[in-house]
Amino acid sequence: AGSKDVIGAITQVQEAIDLAPSSTTGYTGLGSLLLTQGKVAEAQAQFEKAVTIDPKSANARVALAAYHWSTGSLPKAEEILREAIRIDPDHATANRAMALLCIATGRAADAEPFLKTVSRTMKTPEADFALADYYVRSGRFPDARQVLEGAVKSGHSSASVRLARLDFAENKRDQANSRIKAVLARQPANAEAHIARGRWQLLDGKLEDAFESAEAATQGDPGNAAGYLLLGDVLNALKRPADATTAYNNVLRLNPRAGAAHTALSRLTLAAGQPAPSIDFARGALINEPGNDPARILLVRGLLQQHELKRAEEEIAVLVSRRPNDPAVAALRGTLKMRQGDRVGARADFEKALQGAPGTVDALIGLTALDAGESQFARARSRLDGVLAKDPNNVPLLMVAGRLDLQAGEFASGEARARKVIELDPAHLKAYELLGAAYIRQQKLDAARVEFERVLQKEPRSIGALTVLGMIHQAMGQSYEAEKTYERALQIDARAAVAGNNLAYMLAERGDNLEYALLLARDAVTVAKDDPVVLDTLGLVYIKRQQPAEAVTA
Repeated sequence: AGSKDVIGAITQVQEAIDLAPSSTTGYTGLGSLLLTQGKVAEAQAQFEKAVTIDPKSANARVALAAYHWSTGSLPKAEEILREAIRIDPDHATANRAMALLCIATGRAADAEPFLKTVSRTMKTPEADFALADYYVRSGRFPDARQVLEGAVKSGHSSASVRLARLDFAENKRDQANSRIKAVLARQPANAEAHIARGRWQLLDGKLEDAFESAEAATQGDPGNAAGYLLLGDVLNALKRPADATTAYNNVLRLNPRAGAAHTALSRLTLAAGQPAPSIDFARGALINEPGNDPARILLVRGLLQQHELKRAEEEIAVLVSRRPNDPAVAALRGTLKMRQGDRVGARADFEKALQGAPGTVDALIGLTALDAGESQFARARSRLDGVLAKDPNNVPLLMVAGRLDLQAGEFASGEARARKVIELDPAHLKAYELLGAAYIRQQKLDAARVEFERVLQKEPRSIGALTVLGMIHQAMGQSYEAEKTYERALQIDARAAVAGNNLAYMLAERGDNLEYALLLARDAVTVAKDDPVVLDTLGLVYIKRQQPAEAVTA
């Protein structure tokens, strides 16, 4: 919009909606189109000048409306679009933009007349599809079917695919599959048909078949963002996070506003122990979809991991205002209070969350931490065992229970839980870390080294696995191997706080390369601001550098 490519801006917004058609909250973010050049005042002056020069030009007004839309001024954009339509009632772009604006502001019912005008004036299959898609999202399947059946007569394959999706939504699966087969028989590389079939296969848990469909879609049309979104979702389900990340990044390469890809990448990076990029991706989703609550929850989790408590508190306030009785939100608020030192308030929020949903993982983690901090291990274990008795294969809860076992000195039990997680989810890297920790606590160091070398064969860029392997080498007295392993982790992520801290400590202990040790220790403190272990390392480095005043402060 900022570079006056109004059609391109609107098309990109439409595609962003199409990538997540089941999401209603995503539509509210369409007002956040960003100016591509960032020259706000100059852009506004140019757009207004065009209207002044030709007051009867609907095109000029549409461009000015797109500018206001891109800067978030939705009421002003709507006012100008309505004026453009008054000047030229059949102006296709103005009507199309007005329809999207109605959807963006939660007034989807008001979009219908504008979409009908676009369909009537443009007389193209694409215009008909926009109207049909609107009817589908509004639950008006008969109206959608009527529009699409008319388009099918023209031989347009997209109409057949959309009818197949409609059949599937109405549980007419045989009819839906027959339509898709017919399309692919005529056009074997039709990406839209492969995507539709792949979505159904993913829904049915046929992951290998879904993967083949996704691959066919991306090969048939490498510029189709929906194909890469499907591929990412399938790879995610197949527990291939690195490959899924690549696919989702391809979605964003093709459409930077794709909130579904931003949210998925936020979840993946957070699970990989990378809160900083997770926060960035969550914010990317929220820029385009302010009502995307799952993305905001991911944002809060990332902020909490980064110890950015003030920002987390602000985002939790938004969630509480939107979802006051949501157990997940109550658990997040409890986690914040626990970080702020309000143990009583935290426990109350965690218990409130469990009353609403007994299996809320964040609440169980929080209560377990509170109990463990008071040495109430039996109470914590009893609570977790009660939930696991009803859901014995719950991987997140098994991980919580395993960590509690190690804290309580029940090393064999912790090892058993870690092994069960690996059995259920062989790609769960944190489970290998837990298993390694159990081995170290039991002095099974050779077995631990073998386990983590196996992890790194699967995921050579795993910061967690490299860090624990370095710790194992340290525990075995293999200083050279430990330092090299920590260096590998830091080459992948310079903010790998534990690896940096441990390497700084080793260098300081032997008085070697203290300038580098100081840099590492300071970086670790930047990431883990209030961690006493990293502050202690920083103090040791200062002592070795003969800076006693700084050491006392640390």
